[in-house]
Amino acid sequence: MQEIVREIVAMKNSSFSDITGNQEANTLFRSVAGDLCDPDVTCSNDIITSPYRTIDGSDRRSSPVQQVHCPPGSTESPAGQQHGSPGTDGQTDGQHIHHHGRLSVSGNKDLLPYAANDTCRLSVYGQHCFAAGDSRVNVVPNLSSHHIMFVRLHNQLADRLAGINPAWDDERLFQESRKLVIGIIQQFAYAEYLPAVLGNDIMERYRLNVQADGGHARVYDASIDATVFNAFNAAAFRFGHTTVPDLQESLKKSYASEYKTSIETTYNDPNMTYHHCDGVVRNFGVGIRDKLFPDAHNVSTDLAARNIQRGRDHGLPPYNRWRRHCGLSEITLGEFQAAGAVMGDFDVDTADSIRSVYEHPDDIDLFTGAIKERHLAKAQVGPLFACLLGTQFKRLKYGDRFYFENPSPAGGPDTGFSLGFFLL
Repeated sequence: MQEIVREIVAMKNSSFSDITGNQEANTLFRSVAGDLCDPDVTCSNDIITSPYRTIDGSDRRSSPVQQVHCPPGSTESPAGQQHGSPGTDGQTDGQHIHHHGRLSVSGNKDLLPYAANDTCRLSVYGQHCFAAGDSRVNVVPNLSSHHIMFVRLHNQLADRLAGINPAWDDERLFQESRKLVIGIIQQFAYAEYLPAVLGNDIMERYRLNVQADGGHARVYDASIDATVFNAFNAAAFRFGHTTVPDLQESLKKSYASEYKTSIETTYNDPNMTYHHCDGVVRNFGVGIRDKLFPDAHNVSTDLAARNIQRGRDHGLPPYNRWRRHCGLSEITLGEFQAAGAVMGDFDVDTADSIRSVYEHPDDIDLFTGAIKERHLAKAQVGPLFACLLGTQFKRLKYGDRFYFENPSPAGGPDTGFSLGFFLL
């Protein structure tokens, strides 16, 4: 199966031009369905199928593309989970309330607005599913609380801007608030999150650090493709699943624990979000490893297995091919056959576990291999995921003319932030 996948990928991508201009990279960055599918979906006519997928398409790791609001060339904004995708008016007309630039909220706690249809699992009478720019908002309380946090931030900014600029209309207030939220999310990502994930060496290698003293940095390069490549979404960025906790926990203002419950009891149930909006995350727990989305018969799935199968659905080339692309040593057949010995960036126990599952080093799935590598110094990932994450976030930084450190171009439009933004 892997060999068939590799041949199909090579044929389908023979003319693709990636930012590297390298044919090996071209094949890797544009796997089967990469040009046809959103990053987190598989096309309905995908020729690479899973032995675990039923004829009617149930148990999907991904869903068919529905580009109703996405014109060619459009991309998701960093705040898309609050404001929706391009082509929509804010989140939706129902969520942007057209009053002083604010987003809609519900109840006296400024929770998210109610969804038009209750498609989640309601365990308490009178509660409703939440609506947001991302349909997965109700999956777990951690996710819902992040949506709520940024919606509240948007509204606080809109209120402050309305007070400072009484002549601004609703649309101007909405767009300026949205722009600030996007900039803040980018600041979080590049100044706080990525250094903790990648470590300083990788941050410097891919030139991802923000200006040490704040202020503008002219980093935009029109020749860089800022789109998201298939392997990043189908494998590399899913390393974050290893940080999901077994427990969903709410903290008091003092950061003392207030309430906690097993994650599997919270899937698609907004009850905890109604009462608690804080949580902490760490490590790959059994709540997502063995008990993901249990059904009425308590039959559940496994997130790591879904990630592996999703990579196959998306036609991702195997682990060794990505190692070669990133300039890392490949696992040789000799290493693979040397039971009880270290192999590549795996410790002995991990190496032997991989040997027991795969028949050949070129069969190792990207997610399986990369997620089990020894972490780099002061990082949460090994060398291969560091390479893929660094590559993608470099593209997102240098290929985005709206990236928050870029000043407005001479003569307009006013796309940049004032220096005051960096003092927030």
